[in-house]
Amino acid sequence: MISNDYKLIISVVDKKIADKVLHAIENEGVTRSTIMLSRGRGSDYPKLIFDIMLEPERETLLTLVHKDKAEHIFNIIMQEGDLSKPLNGIVFIIDVDKVGGISM
Repeated sequence: MISNDYKLIISVVDKKIADKVLHAIENEGVTRSTIMLSRGRGSDYPKLIFDIMLEPERETLLTLVHKDKAEHIFNIIMQEGDLSKPLNGIVFIIDVDKVGGISM
């Protein structure tokens, strides 16, 4: 199937709450996501002794959704991931031109 009716939601959240986010979007009918282990890095993360910077473990969630559901799923991820607070993660939506190799 090739279609341009989809959006890709990319979420980078703390590893400890990734399952909570996934369960919340699964309750909305989104049952497929790709999950990748990642880590955060930035000048605003706290430093430990000897000037060692914390790099928290994160999970990156790639979630392909129909464009009609994208805004709703985005808002659920924002809420469940508590992403309005600094250093909790990020979520954004990317337009998808074509999708192939899946049935949705």
